[in-house]
Amino acid sequence: MSQMIQRKRLALTGLIAAIALFVGFRVKARSDQTALNEYREMRGKYGLTLVVDSVPDAEMFGVEFFAGQREAPFYASSVVTQRNREIMAFPGGRSLPMTVRVMWRKEHHSFRKEGRIRYAGEVAGDYVVPVAARIPDPVFEELRARGGNLRLKFRLKPDGVLFGWDIERAPAEMRNYSKEEIRSRRLYFPSEYHMVGGDFLDTRY
Repeated sequence: MSQMIQRKRLALTGLIAAIALFVGFRVKARSDQTALNEYREMRGKYGLTLVVDSVPDAEMFGVEFFAGQREAPFYASSVVTQRNREIMAFPGGRSLPMTVRVMWRKEHHSFRKEGRIRYAGEVAGDYVVPVAARIPDPVFEELRARGGNLRLKFRLKPDGVLFGWDIERAPAEMRNYSKEEIRSRRLYFPSEYHMVGGDFLDTRY
Protein backbone atom coordinates (compact mmCIF):
# COMPACT_ATOMS: atom_id res chain seq x y z
CA MET A 1 0.00 0.00 0.00
CA SER A 2 2.81 2.39 0.94
CA GLN A 3 4.55 1.77 -2.41
CA MET A 4 1.33 2.54 -4.27
CA ILE A 5 0.93 5.78 -2.34
CA GLN A 6 4.54 6.70 -3.06
CA ARG A 7 4.06 6.08 -6.80
CA LYS A 8 0.94 8.24 -6.78
CA ARG A 9 2.84 11.01 -5.01
CA LEU A 10 5.65 10.84 -7.57
CA ALA A 11 3.17 10.92 -10.43
CA LEU A 12 1.38 13.91 -8.87
CA THR A 13 4.70 15.74 -8.37
CA GLY A 14 5.63 15.15 -12.00
CA LEU A 15 2.23 16.40 -13.14
CA ILE A 16 2.53 19.57 -11.05
CA ALA A 17 6.03 20.25 -12.45
CA ALA A 18 4.78 19.75 -16.01
CA ILE A 19 1.84 22.11 -15.40
CA ALA A 20 4.16 24.75 -13.92
CA LEU A 21 6.50 24.49 -16.92
CA PHE A 22 3.57 24.74 -19.34
CA VAL A 23 2.15 27.77 -17.52
CA GLY A 24 5.58 29.44 -17.56
CA PHE A 25 5.84 29.03 -21.32
CA ARG A 26 2.27 30.28 -21.74
CA VAL A 27 2.94 33.40 -19.64
CA LYS A 28 6.04 34.31 -21.67
CA ALA A 29 4.30 33.59 -24.98
CA ARG A 30 1.32 35.67 -23.87
CA SER A 31 3.64 38.51 -22.84
CA ASP A 32 5.39 38.49 -26.23
CA GLN A 33 2.12 38.14 -28.12
CA THR A 34 0.51 40.98 -26.16
CA ALA A 35 3.27 43.34 -27.25
CA LEU A 36 2.88 42.21 -30.84
CA ASN A 37 -0.91 42.55 -30.71
CA GLU A 38 -0.56 46.10 -29.37
CA TYR A 39 1.45 46.91 -32.46
CA ARG A 40 -0.87 45.16 -34.89
CA GLU A 41 -3.89 47.02 -33.54
CA MET A 42 -2.23 50.31 -34.45
CA ARG A 43 -0.55 49.20 -37.65
CA GLY A 44 -0.69 52.00 -40.18
CA LYS A 45 -1.16 54.65 -37.50
CA TYR A 46 2.57 55.21 -37.06
CA GLY A 47 5.84 54.44 -38.80
CA LEU A 48 8.85 52.35 -37.84
CA THR A 49 12.42 53.60 -38.13
CA LEU A 50 15.62 51.56 -37.86
CA VAL A 51 18.75 53.12 -36.32
CA VAL A 52 22.04 51.17 -36.43
CA ASP A 53 25.48 52.17 -35.17
CA SER A 54 28.24 50.95 -32.84
CA VAL A 55 29.93 52.09 -29.65
CA PRO A 56 32.93 54.44 -30.15
CA ASP A 57 36.09 52.95 -31.69
CA ALA A 58 34.37 49.68 -32.66
CA GLU A 59 34.08 48.26 -36.18
CA MET A 60 31.83 45.37 -37.13
CA PHE A 61 32.19 43.79 -40.57
CA GLY A 62 29.65 41.86 -42.64
CA VAL A 63 26.75 42.82 -40.39
CA GLU A 64 23.35 41.16 -40.89
CA PHE A 65 20.03 41.54 -39.04
CA PHE A 66 17.40 38.76 -39.14
CA ALA A 67 13.81 39.06 -37.91
CA GLY A 68 12.92 36.07 -35.73
CA GLN A 69 13.83 32.78 -37.40
CA ARG A 70 13.92 34.11 -40.95
CA GLU A 71 16.89 33.08 -43.06
CA ALA A 72 17.03 36.24 -45.19
CA PRO A 73 18.33 39.40 -43.47
CA PHE A 74 16.23 42.55 -43.48
CA TYR A 75 19.34 44.70 -42.99
CA ALA A 76 22.95 44.18 -44.11
CA SER A 77 26.03 46.39 -44.11
CA SER A 78 29.65 45.74 -45.01
CA VAL A 79 30.79 47.73 -41.95
CA VAL A 80 29.06 49.36 -38.97
CA THR A 81 30.76 52.07 -36.91
CA GLN A 82 29.62 55.05 -34.91
CA ARG A 83 30.46 57.43 -37.75
CA ASN A 84 28.55 55.60 -40.47
CA ARG A 85 25.33 55.40 -38.44
CA GLU A 86 22.29 54.55 -40.54
CA ILE A 87 18.78 55.90 -39.94
CA MET A 88 16.13 54.59 -42.31
CA ALA A 89 12.55 53.49 -42.66
CA PHE A 90 12.31 50.03 -41.18
CA PRO A 91 13.01 47.57 -44.04
CA GLY A 92 10.19 45.31 -45.09
CA GLY A 93 7.41 47.67 -44.11
CA ARG A 94 5.74 48.09 -40.76
CA SER A 95 6.33 44.73 -39.12
CA LEU A 96 7.50 44.91 -35.54
CA PRO A 97 9.78 41.90 -34.94
CA MET A 98 9.49 39.78 -31.83
CA THR A 99 13.27 39.28 -31.84
CA VAL A 100 16.19 40.34 -34.01
CA ARG A 101 19.27 38.19 -34.54
CA VAL A 102 22.38 40.31 -35.11
CA MET A 103 25.54 38.81 -36.64
CA TRP A 104 28.88 40.25 -37.66
CA ARG A 105 32.27 38.93 -38.70
CA LYS A 106 35.98 39.49 -38.09
CA GLU A 107 36.57 39.75 -41.82
CA HIS A 108 34.12 39.18 -44.61
CA HIS A 109 33.49 38.73 -48.27
CA SER A 110 30.22 39.43 -50.01
CA PHE A 111 28.21 37.24 -52.34
CA ARG A 112 24.77 37.39 -53.89
CA LYS A 113 21.99 35.01 -52.91
CA GLU A 114 18.40 35.22 -54.15
CA GLY A 115 18.95 38.77 -55.29
CA ARG A 116 20.40 39.93 -51.96
CA ILE A 117 23.92 40.82 -50.95
CA ARG A 118 25.05 38.46 -48.19
CA TYR A 119 28.23 38.20 -46.15
CA ALA A 120 30.43 35.29 -45.13
CA GLY A 121 33.47 34.94 -42.90
CA GLU A 122 34.44 33.96 -39.36
CA VAL A 123 31.66 35.04 -37.03
CA ALA A 124 32.73 37.50 -34.33
CA GLY A 125 29.30 38.26 -32.87
CA ASP A 126 25.97 36.44 -32.89
CA TYR A 127 23.22 37.72 -30.58
CA VAL A 128 19.43 37.46 -30.37
CA VAL A 129 17.81 40.68 -29.15
CA PRO A 130 14.24 40.71 -27.74
CA VAL A 131 12.34 43.61 -29.33
CA ALA A 132 8.53 43.60 -29.12
CA ALA A 133 8.31 42.36 -25.53
CA ARG A 134 10.88 44.87 -24.25
CA ILE A 135 8.93 47.93 -25.34
CA PRO A 136 6.62 48.90 -22.43
CA ASP A 137 2.86 49.20 -22.84
CA PRO A 138 2.88 52.98 -22.13
CA VAL A 139 4.87 53.50 -25.35
CA PHE A 140 2.09 51.89 -27.39
CA GLU A 141 -0.52 53.83 -25.41
CA GLU A 142 1.30 57.06 -26.24
CA LEU A 143 1.41 56.14 -29.92
CA ARG A 144 -2.28 55.30 -29.86
CA ALA A 145 -3.15 58.61 -28.24
CA ARG A 146 -0.82 61.00 -30.08
CA GLY A 147 0.76 59.15 -32.98
CA GLY A 148 4.39 59.44 -33.99
CA ASN A 149 7.22 57.37 -35.36
CA LEU A 150 8.56 54.45 -33.32
CA ARG A 151 12.34 54.21 -33.64
CA LEU A 152 14.09 50.88 -32.99
CA LYS A 153 17.74 51.59 -32.18
CA PHE A 154 20.52 48.99 -32.21
CA ARG A 155 24.04 49.77 -31.01
CA LEU A 156 26.66 47.09 -31.58
CA LYS A 157 29.55 46.52 -29.19
CA PRO A 158 32.29 43.88 -29.15
CA ASP A 159 30.50 41.75 -26.54
CA GLY A 160 26.85 42.30 -27.42
CA VAL A 161 24.08 44.52 -28.76
CA LEU A 162 22.38 47.42 -26.99
CA PHE A 163 18.73 48.06 -27.84
CA GLY A 164 16.70 51.21 -27.33
CA TRP A 165 13.55 52.94 -28.54
CA ASP A 166 11.83 56.29 -28.66
CA ILE A 167 8.91 58.08 -30.32
CA GLU A 168 9.82 60.71 -32.89
CA ARG A 169 7.40 63.55 -33.71
CA ALA A 170 7.44 66.82 -35.57
CA PRO A 171 7.18 69.77 -33.14
CA ALA A 172 3.75 71.29 -32.57
CA GLU A 173 5.01 74.63 -33.92
CA MET A 174 5.34 73.07 -37.36
CA ARG A 175 1.55 72.85 -37.61
CA ASN A 176 1.36 76.64 -37.82
CA TYR A 177 2.89 76.59 -41.30
CA SER A 178 1.77 75.07 -44.55
CA LYS A 179 4.00 72.78 -46.58
CA GLU A 180 4.37 75.56 -49.15
CA GLU A 181 5.56 78.03 -46.47
CA ILE A 182 8.04 75.56 -45.05
CA ARG A 183 9.41 74.85 -48.52
CA SER A 184 9.55 78.43 -49.78
CA ARG A 185 10.97 79.89 -46.57
CA ARG A 186 13.25 76.91 -45.99
CA LEU A 187 12.07 76.54 -42.43
CA TYR A 188 13.61 73.84 -40.28
CA PHE A 189 11.90 72.15 -37.36
CA PRO A 190 13.99 69.58 -35.47
CA SER A 191 12.17 66.45 -34.38
CA GLU A 192 11.10 65.93 -30.80
CA TYR A 193 11.67 62.63 -28.99
CA HIS A 194 9.47 61.09 -26.32
CA MET A 195 9.21 57.89 -24.22
CA VAL A 196 12.95 57.22 -24.56
CA GLY A 197 13.97 53.86 -23.13
CA GLY A 198 16.18 50.81 -23.40
CA ASP A 199 19.88 50.21 -22.91
CA PHE A 200 20.91 53.70 -24.05
CA LEU A 201 19.06 57.02 -24.18
CA ASP A 202 20.65 58.90 -27.09
CA THR A 203 18.13 60.65 -29.34
CA ARG A 204 20.00 63.24 -31.42
CA TYR A 205 23.12 62.35 -33.39
